[in-house]
Amino acid sequence: MKLFLLFLIVQNPINFWKEEIKIEIQNKTLKVRGIYYFKNLSNFYTSIIMRYPFPVDEYHEYPFHVKIKGFVFKREGNDLIMPVNFKPFEEKKIEVVYAQRLKDKKAKYILTTTQKWGKPLESAYFEIKVPLFFKDVKISYKPDSVKIKKNFKFFYIHRKNFLPKDDIFIDWK
Repeated sequence: MKLFLLFLIVQNPINFWKEEIKIEIQNKTLKVRGIYYFKNLSNFYTSIIMRYPFPVDEYHEYPFHVKIKGFVFKREGNDLIMPVNFKPFEEKKIEVVYAQRLKDKKAKYILTTTQKWGKPLESAYFEIKVPLFFKDVKISYKPDSVKIKKNFKFFYIHRKNFLPKDDIFIDWK
């Protein structure tokens, strides 16, 4: 009698397809408001454990404020983890807000974890707001446009079919 083993490769039915990120730097504080869009592509209930990383290094302290409306989360190292449940074909919008102190004139927003989803985002939108008195502001992704409103400079970046190889780095004088 021969024994046959059947291996099924099941792809993650959850599609992370879009993000809208607002980054504000003011008073040595980085504030981020991220809205992340997900779809359950299957006709069954499923759950994932979502990991949300923060930059914690020589330039960033661990966030002093974190809010994820409607979700229970816990800290694991420098990340947050939380279970996310999906009904069949359900779409979810998850909003994460956090603030962290900066130790120097540098800030980072982590993008490279998108690689773990295995496919590009259909759309990624970033708005970066800094005080007008910041000099020589450099952003690692080229902005599509820049505007000045009151005492702030806004940098706008929009990408389609986006699978980032680098995080967003911002520095100034």
